[in-house]
Amino acid sequence: MSISIFKFGSRHGSTIRLAVDRKADAGWQPQINDVFPDFSAHSTKGRIDFSEWADGNWVLLISHPAAFTPVCTTEIRALAERHEEFAERQIKIIALTGDSLERLNDWSDEIEHDSGVTIPFPHISDENQVITKGCGLMSQEIGARGRLCARRSLLIDPRGIVRMIMDYPLAVGRSVDETLRSIDALMLSERVGGLAPSDWKPGEPLLPRRTTSPHAMKLRYGKQETDACSLFGETKARPDESDPAQAPRSGRLPEISNIELRRLVNEHNLQMRADAGADAGRSSDVFATLRH
Repeated sequence: MSISIFKFGSRHGSTIRLAVDRKADAGWQPQINDVFPDFSAHSTKGRIDFSEWADGNWVLLISHPAAFTPVCTTEIRALAERHEEFAERQIKIIALTGDSLERLNDWSDEIEHDSGVTIPFPHISDENQVITKGCGLMSQEIGARGRLCARRSLLIDPRGIVRMIMDYPLAVGRSVDETLRSIDALMLSERVGGLAPSDWKPGEPLLPRRTTSPHAMKLRYGKQETDACSLFGETKARPDESDPAQAPRSGRLPEISNIELRRLVNEHNLQMRADAGADAGRSSDVFATLRH
């Protein structure tokens, strides 16, 4: 993708900078492994220049259809109540709604007053839908009529790459538990090279990748190596199950405790930030390039 840029915005101060390749593609929708656009906008915490605000951290960007709606209100409250759990993972939260800054401030005040929580993350005002449209966040649902922001969550890594996308219909609120579970699974699988099975939870074993040999698993994880061939159905002579020495193993990695999970996630985040810093000034550092 070319890193040449163009810029457009509104008289209210919101701007967005996209790779020039996207200019002709008005229907662009974010996909996993896409570079997420840099943007500037007003928020409840002051003006936000996204790449500078992210500052080499992971970011969870959540978009909402409108302020003062029942489902959106429960989501903002839930994220505020559990903000520390994201901070522990070195993830910054930022929200976006297609309403005026005045309405977003009033909405935040109402949530804080009614629930007794403090909303620590910024909430972007995108009244003219500059960012919503430019970043592919418009809802295509019947009834939205192309005028509402989607209920979407995007996980963006320190390099500005989209790593996870969660879409919910306008009538259904997102799950904080599932968001955290998926983030933990992604970070840990990257760190140790395993795969998170269905309904995986922190502390449970992972699966080996298809290309990982039992010998490599033994070297990496110790005596509880995984019989990858058996797990993935490779053609291989089956062991004599009557012989304890040849009995098939579980096909899973050793269990990882919650403490070990947190240590691995923190190490992974620190490495990602270090890598992002090392790339500054190179063409692969998208945010650094877009700022110039």
